[in-house]
Amino acid sequence: MSGILDRAKAHYDGLDRQKIKVPEWGSPKSPLIITFSPLTVAQRRKIYRADDKGKSPDGGTVCVRAVILKACDEAGQRLFDDMAEHDLTHSVDADVVGRIADAILFRNAPVGSSVEETIEAEKNG
Repeated sequence: MSGILDRAKAHYDGLDRQKIKVPEWGSPKSPLIITFSPLTVAQRRKIYRADDKGKSPDGGTVCVRAVILKACDEAGQRLFDDMAEHDLTHSVDADVVGRIADAILFRNAPVGSSVEETIEAEKNG
């Protein structure tokens, strides 16, 4: 069994970082490049976790959590810490945050998947 687990871990370690261009957050001559690695089960759990009262997060919360947790610069350093949640929720264009989160959350998802559908699948699966 450990051989299979070793191969599974090696597979994850060998996956390429993905990139998304965010022109709105870059300079006039060059868009910001955000990189991210694939989600682990623990990271997915953190993004979709319920609050203290057991309420599942809405799509906006899921998007913001994904961006905070996974958005990195080209050197692989996180762009946001956990304290950025309020600003990303209340002071940033939701469409841009959503586009970045879609890339992070749905890199292999079927076309037409939405954050809400994924939340439902996570709750029921």
